[in-house]
Amino acid sequence: NIRTVQTPCVQLWLDKSLEELGMDSAEWGLRPNSAPQTVVYADPLYSWIEMTSIMERHEAWPAERRPRALVYYTGALEDAEPQPPRSDRGFPAREQARVTEMTKAWLDHHMGFFWPKAHARGTGAFDLSVLHDPAGEAAPSGRQRLTRQLIRHNAEPSARYTLAVPGSERFRLAADESGYDNLFLAGDWTNFGVNVGYVEGTIVSGIRAAAALRRSLGLPHDREIYEDAPFQRFGPAPAR
Repeated sequence: NIRTVQTPCVQLWLDKSLEELGMDSAEWGLRPNSAPQTVVYADPLYSWIEMTSIMERHEAWPAERRPRALVYYTGALEDAEPQPPRSDRGFPAREQARVTEMTKAWLDHHMGFFWPKAHARGTGAFDLSVLHDPAGEAAPSGRQRLTRQLIRHNAEPSARYTLAVPGSERFRLAADESGYDNLFLAGDWTNFGVNVGYVEGTIVSGIRAAAALRRSLGLPHDREIYEDAPFQRFGPAPAR
């Protein structure tokens, strides 16, 4: 009754900035220093965002080999085959190869809309030489550059994205509905209020699970989280 979907995760480190790849942020209506993001582009990598600021703050690259930009991609991916039994040890490798080839084809056909200078003249294919090579080889091939990016398939049952299809909400379990006194549920797949998959929802679900645990132990629960946070920045404090 609860449906899930496999998702691709792609992170590309680039040796050129988005501006050098031909993206004029002003033409897209972005303010200076804004990170471009899409959520409704072409399947299956329909959502992408520049995350160079994360790289600059949290990734310790040698100064002489530091990439110029970092971009994340994700989306929904149809299963290539029914989920095989655990005894099929070749399944992860097959899916990895499928997602890698899909990523290359998607970049060929769709990324030139944003990065016209990232496509090779004559062929129209995505120029893999703009991808950063973390191995630091003298002359890596385009294929080597691509396979050294972060490309993965989220096919494991625990990693798949939980869909919010019509009529499925009544089948979701709340934090205290596991059926066991000492087991509490957390995750955006549970019934936590706004039952769609997103990272903030996971946090809310965790808060609800903690409250359910405290309630089961007779401890105070359901207190307001961040009750001392100032509201002046966004407006007056809400009525209590």
